[in-house]
Amino acid sequence: MRPNPQFEAFPQARPARPARSHRRRRPALPALALLLLGVVAASASGRAAAGRPDHAPESGDGIAAVAPPLLVRLYDPYRLLSRPALERLRAEAAEAFERSGASVRFVRKGGPRVVPATLYPEIPTNWKVAPQALGVAVGEPGRPRSVFLSVEAARRALGWRGPSGRAAPGAGRPANQLGTALGRVLAHELLHTVAPDCPHTGHGLMAARFDRRMLTRPGIGFDETAGRYLRRGLRAFDGEVSGTG
Repeated sequence: MRPNPQFEAFPQARPARPARSHRRRRPALPALALLLLGVVAASASGRAAAGRPDHAPESGDGIAAVAPPLLVRLYDPYRLLSRPALERLRAEAAEAFERSGASVRFVRKGGPRVVPATLYPEIPTNWKVAPQALGVAVGEPGRPRSVFLSVEAARRALGWRGPSGRAAPGAGRPANQLGTALGRVLAHELLHTVAPDCPHTGHGLMAARFDRRMLTRPGIGFDETAGRYLRRGLRAFDGEVSGTG
């Protein structure tokens, strides 16, 4: 049965300033609000209860406590991305996890321990999600969860113009940019799936709002707070799926 998710919308971001270049002046980017939506369907245990303080759990967590890898099955049913862009997407998400002492492994088949992540042209309008949303995570603790990414929202966030649909870049810098942007959105939503009580942070990949700079600048990852939630969440998630068969 399809879950009955609840979506949470976050405030609009400031319009990103266009990057400056000594070679030529780039056109100003559209005033686009980039939203990231998390898992907010709470379990009976209240793990995702509202009003959590903005600090990490206090239970001696550390990188030394090894967290199991998160298994992810990436679906591109509409063939929206080229192979280089898909490879960059996977690599960016994996790098974000590795910087925080965790790991994500992309697999070819689904299963009870596997989080499905699907590329959509746009997030379906009947989900009542803002069109500028880059991604959503749906599900409840202890039950199968799913991530959905909007390729067209990512294109707009990068300031791309022209036909939409299957006009995705084949290779080169555009493909790398799109893959990087979507990989960061995926990493953000995956953390929501394993740690729905993780607060949004002021910077890094758990910020509530992304601009073009956040999507493309090298070296963006989870901050220390989000990293602790990630490692704890992975261990808890592994226990949940193991307990449910």
